[in-house]
Amino acid sequence: KNFLVKISDINIADNYLEKYKGTDGILQGVIDLYFEENDGLILIDYKTDYAKNDEELIDKYEQQILLYKSALEIIEEKPVKETYIYSFYLEKFIKI
Repeated sequence: KNFLVKISDINIADNYLEKYKGTDGILQGVIDLYFEENDGLILIDYKTDYAKNDEELIDKYEQQILLYKSALEIIEEKPVKETYIYSFYLEKFIKI
């Protein structure tokens, strides 16, 4: 799912986007997969990177996943209850 979301609408707890608050900035991205369960949405982002372990992918992509989570909650007007990376190289899901 392609998306465009105003940065000023994104609600994340750290200072990553603080410098963009109050501007006309736009976050653009592509959500690989999400689906709905009774109590919320599940977001999955595919990664093809070589990685030694889970922590390497988490360190590299956690911020992106948090931004996508916030964008999806805005778009769908529903909570995202779980987020995952699927690593093709490691052949597994990694909970973020």
